[in-house]
Amino acid sequence: TAESKLTTPQWCAKSVANSLCFALRRFGFDLLYCALLCFAMLGFGLLYFALLRFGFALLYFENAQGRLSRNPAGAAQGDLKYAFVGLDNFLGAGYPGYEGIPAYQRDLLRQSQLPVAYAHALLATLSLENFNDPTLVAQMVYQGKIALATEALTGYSIETSEVLGYRPEEWSFLETSESNIWEVMVREKMLFSTDMMVRQRLAEPAPFSKLGTAMDGDIPGRVARYIGYKLVKSYAENHRELSLKEIIKIRDAQKFLRDAQYKP
Repeated sequence: TAESKLTTPQWCAKSVANSLCFALRRFGFDLLYCALLCFAMLGFGLLYFALLRFGFALLYFENAQGRLSRNPAGAAQGDLKYAFVGLDNFLGAGYPGYEGIPAYQRDLLRQSQLPVAYAHALLATLSLENFNDPTLVAQMVYQGKIALATEALTGYSIETSEVLGYRPEEWSFLETSESNIWEVMVREKMLFSTDMMVRQRLAEPAPFSKLGTAMDGDIPGRVARYIGYKLVKSYAENHRELSLKEIIKIRDAQKFLRDAQYKP
């Protein structure tokens, strides 16, 4: 008969279908609703386990402080938010899976950058960038505000060099050469440049920055972000009556340039 020709999986499927039809006729759709709910709960449970097991971590942070924590002590359940973080982005520069990534980018794929990346993602939702100002100084101020706020979000527990993504030797060079770098940027009138190539050479990720000087090969990438951080920090130190929230909401880059009293 046709029934005897069914394979085992087909027979099981038919049996389940027949049982479901009988249950619907006997008990109505309440049983179907309960079954679907059980399947949904089971599915979410399996998804949660898979995320934790195969490359994701469930992290918690408290609204009041914005600090990252695996287990925030004393926080009420209603005060918690959750973030899934791909751990495969923080396995260290020596991880074999990163071999095809340029060295200057691979160097940032380390565990210590995880809270920095989290803070950047959180700040990206605040729309702090002024898209109506295409000058380099506007980009510098924007990145400076991000760095300053990142320090606060991570509880000032991370070195500024790590917040900006520099190795210790790169940070040491920048600290020593800060005044020379600033002098070149002012002398060459780069601050108010709207040239995308200038922005790309000084503010975008790169192995080194191109200022057009003999020391270009030694200047770490994104030097404009470093100067931007120093500029915004100087503004904050000279306007202590303003909160961090008020400072990062200022969209006029020239206000920072004018009132920061930045003198490296």
